Amino acid sequence: MSTEKQRTVLGVMSGDTEHYYKALQFIQNNRCHFIFEDMLSNRYRLDQINDAMETMQSFREVKPAVVP
Repeated sequence: MSTEKQRTVLGVMSGDTEHYYKALQFIQNNRCHFIFEDMLSNRYRLDQINDAMETMQSFREVKPAVVP
């Protein structure tokens, strides 16, 4: 990551690694029963992160994804 613009990226952990492991196992074991891609409501670039957070906070989206 470039630090030329003196940016700070903060993260939030919303679950234990065990929860993520179980979720990934569920997806792997049930991928033929569900279209998991449809659970993502929209995709945002990193420079649109504030928009993504705003739409989620206002309940206009359930699960926006930030992608490169």
